[in-house]
Amino acid sequence: MGLAQHAHWLDTSFDGGTTLLTAWAEWLAMPESSDQRLIYSALAEQPVPALPALTAPATGVAQALWQELQTRWTGMAPGLHRLHLQGGRLALNVWVLGGRTTREDALRQACGVPVHRVLSEPGAAQPRLNSHRTWAGRTPLASPALGRHAVVVGGGLSGAAVAYSLGTRGWQVEVLDQASAPASGASGLPLGLVAPHVSPDDALLSRLTRAGVRATLQRAEALLTAGETWCLSGSLERRLEHRRALPSAPDPATLACQQQWSRNATASELAAAHLPPDSEALWHQYAGWVQPAALVQAQLRHPGIVWRGEQQVSSLQRVGVDRASQEWVLLDAQGRTLAQAPVVVLATAYATRTLLQGLQETHPTLPAPPYNPLRGQVSWGPLPKAIGGSPAAPTLLPPWPVHGHGSFMHGPGGHWIVGSTFERGATHSRTTPEDHALNQDRLAVLLPELAASPTGAALFREPRGWAGVRCTLPDRLPTLGEPDPANAPGLLLCAGMGARGLTLSVLCGEVLAAALHQEPWPLEDRLVRALRAERFEPARA
Repeated sequence: MGLAQHAHWLDTSFDGGTTLLTAWAEWLAMPESSDQRLIYSALAEQPVPALPALTAPATGVAQALWQELQTRWTGMAPGLHRLHLQGGRLALNVWVLGGRTTREDALRQACGVPVHRVLSEPGAAQPRLNSHRTWAGRTPLASPALGRHAVVVGGGLSGAAVAYSLGTRGWQVEVLDQASAPASGASGLPLGLVAPHVSPDDALLSRLTRAGVRATLQRAEALLTAGETWCLSGSLERRLEHRRALPSAPDPATLACQQQWSRNATASELAAAHLPPDSEALWHQYAGWVQPAALVQAQLRHPGIVWRGEQQVSSLQRVGVDRASQEWVLLDAQGRTLAQAPVVVLATAYATRTLLQGLQETHPTLPAPPYNPLRGQVSWGPLPKAIGGSPAAPTLLPPWPVHGHGSFMHGPGGHWIVGSTFERGATHSRTTPEDHALNQDRLAVLLPELAASPTGAALFREPRGWAGVRCTLPDRLPTLGEPDPANAPGLLLCAGMGARGLTLSVLCGEVLAAALHQEPWPLEDRLVRALRAERFEPARA
């Protein structure tokens, strides 16, 4: 699917879904609906743990949407939530008011882009729209695109996510990567965990990861096979290193929504992981595991994307007579042109730093994000036959991922995985016996009964290893958008996700694509502001 246009409808008084069902039926009856997406922004006055019963039974199209909406409606605490429905043709932005989210903030951001129709109940507050039916106020992230052609540098999680989000909006995207196959770098991890971050003050990173978890798991559900390449399993987080504490809730409805994300683990959940009953742990209901390479490959199969491997981009140049006709040219080490487009997205992890440094000679105002390499190694392999061969065999393996001091997972094909190590400043991806020993030590802290058993010893008898170099920033947040929109328009960054690439890449790709299309964002403005690539100072001689 590649829908180049969108319509934006604003519902200023969300009534639990009835108006949405009616609006969706009306939208499908319009001629333009066949080649456009509908983005439906709705303001809910308070948290809604569960949708109320419909006053009248829904049939046909409405029934299908209602069933899908009920399935996806979870964890709707105060803030902005993006739900993808009807195969991506309907994007539902639900603004739940309360806490940091006010009606004024929600309207300002929702109306920061064109609104094509306003729906509301009688007496509901109306947005203040100017003659262009917009209310300027959201943070700029990218210059509106003049064309529908982009080059993405990097074929891992970030690059594939950006390419897919643009492809579904009708773009032609070339993905260039120095490797011969996608997901050959840090995105080649055998199995990855997708789980929210928790903090007592519900900090920015916590809110960001919840949005990222929702985006990643929705895309995994759309593109992958449950139980084979992904699973909505839930996860248990032991409170060991940082003693994660849950945020407080001002009312029962907010508490119920928060607990649909994370709560204190029960005695039965601790017992299932063979942990003592007095262990401190959190249970994350909306979490799971994903095979990163499978997600990368599935996104790159979109018909609007062309993958080109063994393409070593060494430098970039801006060419053209004026701003409207200028394009970016990507060159190899011999100065040969590899690709050319008005929009280029650098999503090549730590190598992004080298490309930006080369550009700073001709663009001295270009910020210099302090990217740092972070090497990580996991230990993994097939489960011992005594465990994997017979369902009746006694096992100490937890039924879902356990994390909090590294992580332990076992998934498709009867494999286990433990890790990861964290080696700051290292740029090599070799595996070492020393890191296997560190991972074994991590397992001993995380799941002591499993580690001390013959099963635990068998896991590390001849472990396989995988290592990759991730890209981090001091504030633990990625860089997103144009680093220098005034002097280098069309050059965008999507890098610096560290160990959270699987959690954040899909969300970041959607935010970038929405910015280029002047769509409503799937993320609150205050969170986008914290990710802007412009937040770093320009390089100094």
